[in-house]
Amino acid sequence: MPIGHHEKRRRILEAAGSVCRKKGFEHARMEEIARVAGVSKGTLYNYYESKEDLLIATILALYQDFVTPPPSVYDESVEPRERLEALIESFALGFDAIAERMPLAHQAWSVILGVASGREKLLGALRETLGGYSQDLQQILQVGVESGSLQPDLDVPMVATLWLAIYDGLLYRAAFETGSGNQDYCAETVRRSLGWLLERTLIDSEESHEMDMRTSTKEKDATPESTRARVGRGRST
Repeated sequence: MPIGHHEKRRRILEAAGSVCRKKGFEHARMEEIARVAGVSKGTLYNYYESKEDLLIATILALYQDFVTPPPSVYDESVEPRERLEALIESFALGFDAIAERMPLAHQAWSVILGVASGREKLLGALRETLGGYSQDLQQILQVGVESGSLQPDLDVPMVATLWLAIYDGLLYRAAFETGSGNQDYCAETVRRSLGWLLERTLIDSEESHEMDMRTSTKEKDATPESTRARVGRGRST
């Protein structure tokens, strides 16, 4: 059976990781990566025109391949809380795989940052990828504010920034401080931490009732006295 595009790409990136772990990025050769991936050198260059491009792809794969939100996250007919909970779960499910690969990706960083063209290419791609996560998150949060399920004075950009900062912080601690196997920094920690942040943004039922009462009072106060009088007379008859 022919190997599909995505499977070839996955094999190439896995092979690049395997070779680079043994020899380091600077000493890794494209020929050997192609051999380990089970593809021809020409096929490898069809995917990545240079080792620089392959290193960049290795870094981006952390953010693009292991966090895969389900369709419900983008379904505007789904309640904002459910969409955010589904997003948290997708972040949690990808956590261990990202943490495991992060040290290798940072080796790639050290190589790429020393090349001006590679640095600009990588930073641009990261801004696009991470900016997409932030925009999607802010869109869901804004819908939650407008629908009344989230705090009305919520600082949407700040909450999105905190969300991503918490996740990145847990990843770095899992990858570099104690290893990805440490139970203090694992998928369940992501669920608890981002779940805690989500709970801070929600309006509970009692607070929602109080807001409805305040709104009702404001509407009543805004009603002209003559109108209220007519309503009162109508009720008395």
